[in-house]
Amino acid sequence: MRIAAALLMLLLGSASSAQACTQTYIMFFDDGSSELTARGMLVTAEFARIFYDRRDATPAERMLSCGPLPLGEYRVEVWAHAQDRSTQDQCGLSRTRGEVVRARLAELGIPDGSLRVIPFGDRALLLPTQPGETDPQNRYVSLRVFTATDPSLERRGVEQAEVWGALAASACP
Repeated sequence: MRIAAALLMLLLGSASSAQACTQTYIMFFDDGSSELTARGMLVTAEFARIFYDRRDATPAERMLSCGPLPLGEYRVEVWAHAQDRSTQDQCGLSRTRGEVVRARLAELGIPDGSLRVIPFGDRALLLPTQPGETDPQNRYVSLRVFTATDPSLERRGVEQAEVWGALAASACP
């Protein structure tokens, strides 16, 4: 339960992360499927557009939006989850979903070397469920951009490191 709460905090952000304008993009999948839906295709296209708009922002745009991604190192993390009735291999399905999204982002021009898939299987879910139950909202992939100097991570310091450690421990091997 603590991990689910930590995941929600990271996905939805806190007051300090809103100031840093951290955005998360989420797409959902059908039961047992790793195929991007029409909505998933739109979400990945929008993510790529915003990604490049932030990289190439003008000074005027910086004042109106989140601002540009700083030059230098950055990575896009693809967090993949599964809670599907039609398979026992939740880690495998979440990994496949993450790889499908990674491939789509690479097709849209995001450098493949900056994309990292983290499969969680049926761990660290968006919504808690009772044993034996599933929820369609737990069949999702989320996208986040991180930079080497992300101020939202610096401000949260040790608390952030503890949350990331808990989430990393939940990832599939």
